[in-house]
Amino acid sequence: MVGSDRGDGTAVVLVDPLPTTARAAVVAAGQRARLSHEDISGLRLAVTEVLTNGRRHGRGPTRLCVWIGPDRVVATVTDQGLGPADPLVGLTPVVPAAAGLGGQGLWLAYQMCGYLTWQRDATGFTVRMVAGQVPRPATAWTGAT
Repeated sequence: MVGSDRGDGTAVVLVDPLPTTARAAVVAAGQRARLSHEDISGLRLAVTEVLTNGRRHGRGPTRLCVWIGPDRVVATVTDQGLGPADPLVGLTPVVPAAAGLGGQGLWLAYQMCGYLTWQRDATGFTVRMVAGQVPRPATAWTGAT
């Protein structure tokens, strides 16, 4: 663990964590935020898949950050790589799951979180996942012109 802040809005930062360490951090955060078992399990699986992708396809170090809010947990996984070339990656499975060839990680993560986004910037490739109450925009687009 690089650092932690155990006050409101807790942030935990783990560098190159083992999957078991990452899962434990996510479960602890979910319990502190009083998320449902379903939300905690979903985020735990999503973080594991994204962390595995970062370690397998990205460049180290891989960093997991977890923030706790009163009704949500936000987790980011950042590696130093460029991320996938396909901007639509994860929106559909890459190969049929029955083939057993992998390629399902980001797709599973999208399915298991309330919200998922990813970005490339000067620090590398980051996937942001939210479990619990997903923030809503202040105003909604109505489609009216």
